[in-house]
Amino acid sequence: MKRLLVVFTVLVGTLALGSISAASDHHELPEHPHLLIQRPVIELVDFGDGPVPAVTGVRKCVDLAANNKLPLGSQHHNVHFGTAGMMLSEKAGHVVAPAAPFPEVPWANCEEFLGFFPFPIPQD
Repeated sequence: MKRLLVVFTVLVGTLALGSISAASDHHELPEHPHLLIQRPVIELVDFGDGPVPAVTGVRKCVDLAANNKLPLGSQHHNVHFGTAGMMLSEKAGHVVAPAAPFPEVPWANCEEFLGFFPFPIPQD
């Protein structure tokens, strides 16, 4: 359950631009790759301790920039906090999520992201 909450927090934080402190401390983050998670399905799932938000499906997961680290400059800022990130989330329903070595993120690519969950994540 804790793992799912971490995943949910990362996805929603990225989607909602909730990491304001990360934006202000932008220069302190390690360079990291990014995943484009197309149309994540987030539902309440009961694992026995009551319902918790969990990713239950995605249309597709893409390793952006061939899973290379994006330099911490204007492109990186834009994909998370600028027009690019907003258009992806608001217009298309997609999420740009960080990958390891971003702090507290256990996956380094789409294969690890999809394999992270204790149940299969279907892709369209």
